Amino acid sequence: MWYYSYNPRPQKHNCSRQCGTIVVPFPFGLEEGCAAREVFQLSCVGKPNSVLQYNDFIGVQYINVSEGIVGIKYNSSFVEILFNMFSQFRFSSQGVVSNIFGKGPNLYVDPTESASVQWAVANLTCQQAQQNTSTYACVSTNSSCTRVISTMQGYVGYRCTCLPGYDGNPYIPDGCKDIDECLQTPRICKELCHNTEGNYSCTMCPDHTEYDVIRMQCIPRRNQSLLLGESHNNQFHTDKRVY
Repeated sequence: MWYYSYNPRPQKHNCSRQCGTIVVPFPFGLEEGCAAREVFQLSCVGKPNSVLQYNDFIGVQYINVSEGIVGIKYNSSFVEILFNMFSQFRFSSQGVVSNIFGKGPNLYVDPTESASVQWAVANLTCQQAQQNTSTYACVSTNSSCTRVISTMQGYVGYRCTCLPGYDGNPYIPDGCKDIDECLQTPRICKELCHNTEGNYSCTMCPDHTEYDVIRMQCIPRRNQSLLLGESHNNQFHTDKRVY
């Protein structure tokens, strides 16, 4: 049952979340009880140069929970196995998406040069998934449910994503964090940028000031500074007149 059921909370504490240089975020896991379901169970093999694997045929290069994709690598013999196991699917140069992991509508390979895997947490619609809070995967605040679409099979399930203005892991509590757009994109505003929760706003510099793009702050206008300087100089010369 663990293969098909989704547990939004790891059964084990202090789970390892890194294999070599690759971060392994939930719902994936390395040890038993650390993944949300069996299909997300990975293996970290070899020391000191650890390699992350899904199975003997598939190596994992990266996991992106925000985009719902996993980078994989596989050898040519594995491609032949794919054809033998899933003869009902046809690969094409456009990268037809096909189920490569057997049971459950969870992981789908895009057989293009990018070798990316698209994954869904369950073969449910968002509306169906949200009816059962004990198994609903999108547990972070500021997260939402999104559909996973396969070119060949159509709708295959749902996954989670952070709302616009947030980034992180929507599968863990408080995993979606506010993005500071002002820091992330320094020139996003013409002048002053103010980060807000899940958003940002732009304002102009106050009167008699201008925006310095180097210091990223408002400074006195240059022509006004020159005028002030001339005013002081005129006053100095006036004070030195002889009567």
